[in-house]
Amino acid sequence: DHSARAAQVRTSSGREINLALTTTTLSDGHTGQTETIATLMDLSRIQQIDKQIQQSDKLSSLGTLAAGVAHEIRNPLASLRGLTQLLMEDCAAESSHHKYCRIIIEEVDRLNSVVQQLLDFSAVSKEEIRQVDISELLDKAVQLAQPALKKKRDIRVEMALDRKIPKLGVYERKIMQAFLNLLINAFEAVDEKGHVRISSKI
Repeated sequence: DHSARAAQVRTSSGREINLALTTTTLSDGHTGQTETIATLMDLSRIQQIDKQIQQSDKLSSLGTLAAGVAHEIRNPLASLRGLTQLLMEDCAAESSHHKYCRIIIEEVDRLNSVVQQLLDFSAVSKEEIRQVDISELLDKAVQLAQPALKKKRDIRVEMALDRKIPKLGVYERKIMQAFLNLLINAFEAVDEKGHVRISSKI
């Protein structure tokens, strides 16, 4: 049994915090005993970013994408990681099950990293020009645009990036936003069996 809801708590200092509360009930088929695991996630950071996005029309498209990813993916990932850790405790250290659990946790952490990158890019802050690898930035943009791509699962994406392009001085957030807008527009514009080619060259 699995359920999720919002919860609001007050700290000892009087500050109110909004939490995402996810509960999972586990049953032991042999003993009939049940236990409930509760996972709490502080939504303050996500809500702060949402508020910043509302104040900046320039980040509207990226903000919509960030909010969808944060709410639809991050909470289930937290539950999945916690349950997998519990399973690891019941497995011998050298067993295949222990190995599989470790792989699941590593993959969950990787997905959480992608979500965090998306949240970081949607935050509004003063930015300075940085030397960046444009091809690496395109790789990251394609990764972050996966939710839009999955709406049309038959779209074929071809990457043809020149890895020898020297680093360029750019406003990284703005360039990333431009890449994401272009990718999302491309995914939405082609038909179900469309082809999107992403290339870079000197």
